[in-house]
Amino acid sequence: MRTIIVHLAAFALVCTMPLIADNDTLEAKRAIMKEYFRELPAGIDTLPWEEFAKYVDDYTYPLTAGDMRARADSEHGLKKGRIGITVSYQRHAWVIKHVEYGAPSYYAGLQVGDIIDAVNDVPTDYQRIKQPVPEIRGEVGTMVVLDIRRGDTCLRIPIQRGTFVVEQIDVSVVGRTMMVFIDEFGDDLAEDFRRLTRRIDPATIDTILFDLRGNLGGHVDETQELLGEFLVGLDTIMTWVYRTRTKHDIAWNTGRWSDPRIRLVVLQNDRSASASELFAATLRAHRDAAIIGTRSFGKGRVQQVSYLSLEHVLGGIDDVADSVIVGTTVTIAIYLAGGKIAVDSIGLEPDVALPWVHSDSVRLRHVSYNAVDVAALRRMYPLPTPGLLDSLAKAGFPNIVHHVWTDRGRTYDALAVMAGLNKQLPDPFWLCTVNHDSVPTQFSADEEKRIRIILRSRYATRLSDSVLRLEPLERVFDHLGKGAVIRRGADAAVMADERLTMSNDLGISIAATPRGIIVTGVVNQSSAYLAGVCIGDRIEKINGRPMAATIADARVQLLQQRQRDGRVRLDIRRGTQPTTVYLTGEMRNTTDVITYYDGELGYIDMTRFGWTSTHAYTIWRAMAALRDSGAKGLVFDLRGSQGGSVDVAAEVLRHFASDHDTLLSVRRRGGTHRTIQAHARGDYQNMPAYVLIDSATADAAEAFAYRMQRNGYGLVIGGTSAGRMMDIEQLYTHRDVEVGITTAFYHADDGSSDKQPTTVKPDIAVAWPSPSADTLQRLASHAGDVLTLRTASSGADAMIDTLIHRAFGAAATVDRRYALEVAYGNRGRLRGVAPLLHRLLQRRGGITRR
Repeated sequence: MRTIIVHLAAFALVCTMPLIADNDTLEAKRAIMKEYFRELPAGIDTLPWEEFAKYVDDYTYPLTAGDMRARADSEHGLKKGRIGITVSYQRHAWVIKHVEYGAPSYYAGLQVGDIIDAVNDVPTDYQRIKQPVPEIRGEVGTMVVLDIRRGDTCLRIPIQRGTFVVEQIDVSVVGRTMMVFIDEFGDDLAEDFRRLTRRIDPATIDTILFDLRGNLGGHVDETQELLGEFLVGLDTIMTWVYRTRTKHDIAWNTGRWSDPRIRLVVLQNDRSASASELFAATLRAHRDAAIIGTRSFGKGRVQQVSYLSLEHVLGGIDDVADSVIVGTTVTIAIYLAGGKIAVDSIGLEPDVALPWVHSDSVRLRHVSYNAVDVAALRRMYPLPTPGLLDSLAKAGFPNIVHHVWTDRGRTYDALAVMAGLNKQLPDPFWLCTVNHDSVPTQFSADEEKRIRIILRSRYATRLSDSVLRLEPLERVFDHLGKGAVIRRGADAAVMADERLTMSNDLGISIAATPRGIIVTGVVNQSSAYLAGVCIGDRIEKINGRPMAATIADARVQLLQQRQRDGRVRLDIRRGTQPTTVYLTGEMRNTTDVITYYDGELGYIDMTRFGWTSTHAYTIWRAMAALRDSGAKGLVFDLRGSQGGSVDVAAEVLRHFASDHDTLLSVRRRGGTHRTIQAHARGDYQNMPAYVLIDSATADAAEAFAYRMQRNGYGLVIGGTSAGRMMDIEQLYTHRDVEVGITTAFYHADDGSSDKQPTTVKPDIAVAWPSPSADTLQRLASHAGDVLTLRTASSGADAMIDTLIHRAFGAAATVDRRYALEVAYGNRGRLRGVAPLLHRLLQRRGGITRR
């Protein structure tokens, strides 16, 4: 029978293995062997369950229909036919160790520490009732009478069994501390958290205290979604280590509570397990959360709940006998919290050790709250307040909060605990010891704090505390070298503008020469292209003002003028002739891709490697158009390409991949990483591909070329790349300050080792000709009316050559490629390189797959 898996991805803690000796099934054992996280010996599916169970862990076993129904209720926090208490056997008596908030027992006034003497007049001595819980449960709406002993007082309390939902999360705010009590990671936990906190301003909170004591776990997907509220985009949440593969889950968006200045504190004990350990360890890995309590349980394994039959998935199990096996729970993976912290079998060590007194360890003692009407307090005050607690303390009832409000009082106990341990908690990493008033610096105190936070939490490799705490920020940047860059004012705005899909970029690249600022690139259909700006033009004035002498100042000047005036006037000199052109600063689509088709190969210019998914889609459309035109192969021109998004690179790589190919591996902070894999066969897998690179090819473009080469998708042609195969993110803009830092390295393998590529070495070494500034200016002086040439840019090559010769005269014979670039900007690069590449491939046997 076909196995249908319903992927609940739920964590289970210590479960009592069902008695299945009489209902053993071959199908259940085979389903377990198929999904188990380790390879199991062949043939053990024929063993009786008692023998088979020795090969698997305690979290792997068959599930009966009754188990499935109980699990479904539990996942929704639903309790049926219960009164909501947990008991333990202590000193020959049954003692209540927990009262569920909102349950019938809660409103009946039962307390932690009450001793149950009888259930429905049956004494609870151990010989008569070995476990009173089954006796207390029953049909919804029926009554159960408990004889309770509380200190020296005996009470007889009738309670109606009911149906109630266990609240899995509670949020309270006292001062600038937000306290979050999480009972379990069940359905809709993240949504419940957002609902409870939507009116709380993060700016008013400086500490978040998580109480995870006794939290046994729950759904991994809910845990991940909740963690996303506290992490920065692309932080690794967890790594799944399966039997045959490894998967990395990351935070795609920056959470509302991700401000590193908010200190995170987690309370845990030895009953904090599974999902709660994942939650705490991930916050420690990425947010330096301080953990208080005892070592956690140590369950770093993930279970998957599966149905064995399609009819059970579609038709339900309501009519199936409780004893019939209908599914399995199987350990499918071990997880690494935050991508690098293992907790399985070892637990999570606290920063501050504090042994908690468990409620199930409450000794038989007199409870001095007999004069307090607990049931009335619970009805009148659903949640305790500091003022109410102060009043009760003055009335002679200190430490009453947990006895009256049970779990809803734990957060106040936790707040008192944290206040008492505040001096023992690790200092926030951004509290540097540099005296900001006495050390000369260009940064304000607030800027300095924010930048130190970013460097600690996002820099690609872990920085030592001594550097971050003891060094002035300027010295910190000296340590990092090219790994971090500070931009201010309009220079920061230039970088921000380049990353936009729609930009008011004029569409020119510039370079500084002894003779001034010259144009080195013109983007197709940009304002500069349509106005007739040529490569080689020297810019003398902008809007009547002399052009700055340095690249940085010139870029800022261009941005400021187009933002301020909208219409930009450039006074340029083409050779010896002065010329004036007018450019518009209107928004332009920067994701347009330049293509060229020469009858055999389709060329795609990617000198501007994209930042958004829109660019990836545009590249795919260009590839499809070239293939439909009859191209036998594709050429990606990455010469000079820098920056861009690793995800855009991965999207393009997918078109050439086989299923499960590793496309890109990203390594962060000494071990945290994610691996981007293909999940289907690419539609261009059989098409020859060529990647052109040079010494300026860097960042995501360099990683793209490396993977095309390593995975055998195409040939790399040109010179050795820049050796900057890393992810550089612009992470912070505040008061016109932007920090660009290296946040990740692109790896050579699947990311599991420290091996890292340095450069991309070409399969075919070619020294791309590079014209000098003098050559470009000399050719530009012969260009004449380039707008006429550009109007005919879609014509045949023969016509283009005629126009080029007519415009440039004898100068065009110097080098057709340079003339094409001067006349057609970046589009001319593709036309110019095509004949060179054609001759090269012909010498190697023509267009072939790698």
